[in-house]
Amino acid sequence: MINLTKGDAPVTLNKVSELSVRMLWPARTDYDLGAELLFADGTTQSLATFGARYYDGSQADAAQVSKDGSVVHSGDVKRKLFGTSAEESLTIKLDSSTQVVGIAPWAYSAQSNGTGSFRKYNVVLLVSDGTNTVKIDARNISDSETVYTCVPAIIRIVDGAPVVEYKEMYSYRGSENRPAWVGPRLTMDAGPRNNYK
Repeated sequence: MINLTKGDAPVTLNKVSELSVRMLWPARTDYDLGAELLFADGTTQSLATFGARYYDGSQADAAQVSKDGSVVHSGDVKRKLFGTSAEESLTIKLDSSTQVVGIAPWAYSAQSNGTGSFRKYNVVLLVSDGTNTVKIDARNISDSETVYTCVPAIIRIVDGAPVVEYKEMYSYRGSENRPAWVGPRLTMDAGPRNNYK
């Protein structure tokens, strides 16, 4: 296990055919995993199990598979009364057909769920090549009660190898907007507003 914290150099994982990205939290809370994808041609896509609305009123539909088929979201996990932890995950296929060059996984909890920090609810990100796992622990993230979206890390695909970079980026307090790629840079709150769940 590689514990990645603020100030650490990015970690390059092995060139593999498949990468796993998992977000974990206590089963009795209701977080969601989403991801902002950057493609080699500069286009972007948002993966989430629920839609969002742009400023002009148009709708961003829920999408669980990337347009090139290389990234698949495992699906929504609801709040549970039993069990200790819940997780949602992304599976990323890394082969010659993969056009994704950047993945920004985000954890989100709607305002309608109430307040509570990422640290308090122990939200953890794990990125694994099957042999090595990079962990970003909840101890390293915000204890703000009114921040609803966190990007713990960005994964870039460089010459076929996944490179995990610690980020710890947060939405503005009270914001329900998704992050978005603006050119090669991820910008918080620049995407559409998540639909209330």
